[in-house]
Amino acid sequence: MKTNLFAFGCSHTYGYGLPDVVQYMNGKEIYPTKFGENYNFGSKLAWPQLLADKLNLTCYNYGCCGANSKEVVWIFTQCLQHNMISNRDTVTILWPAFARTGIFHYDGCVPSDRQWLDRLDKKDTVFYTDYYDEYDFAIQRWREIILVDLLCKERGINCYHGLVNKELTPKEVGLESLTKNMNIDFTPMDAPGNSSSWIIDKALDGAHHGVGSHKLIADKWNTFIKGSKI
Repeated sequence: MKTNLFAFGCSHTYGYGLPDVVQYMNGKEIYPTKFGENYNFGSKLAWPQLLADKLNLTCYNYGCCGANSKEVVWIFTQCLQHNMISNRDTVTILWPAFARTGIFHYDGCVPSDRQWLDRLDKKDTVFYTDYYDEYDFAIQRWREIILVDLLCKERGINCYHGLVNKELTPKEVGLESLTKNMNIDFTPMDAPGNSSSWIIDKALDGAHHGVGSHKLIADKWNTFIKGSKI
């Protein structure tokens, strides 16, 4: 019998801007740094808690605001390394925009250098002009997703993947055969022009999903999980 739901992702998983975490809307970095003891890191109004309630599971939300997929993988593997996730648990990952990246420094593995394609300050402009290619980044991201899925499978953990943005698919980057047995919902949750059915209200910051939208996202995850291959 399943007991816990572990959710990983960025601010869309954390529930940034929702009323019960409004105190964190001051630009302060929100990052999980304690591992070894489970705790619910994100908003209790966000889709992970709502989904856990539907599945009758205990929620542990490890969404990290501003995170890129490298950070998501690091947080996930820290949970595994500290034996926090077992084969009685369910893992959901809402993968951040593939174009996001960053550099880990040896200061507790909290990244101090992040690059966002949708922000484009001076540093980001240089990076995305000189070093970014959508195809290359998509290959890297799908490799990370495949790694996480394999780590779950070898431990008997049910794992489900969603995407924040519309991205190049595994077929488009030559990795289709490695992902065909994975539970992936390719419907973009937050891609401009592609996600009106996912966004019915906004959070207090005016940019992220509101309470009603998180309820809708939880419903979509619930339908996805119940209709999955596992």
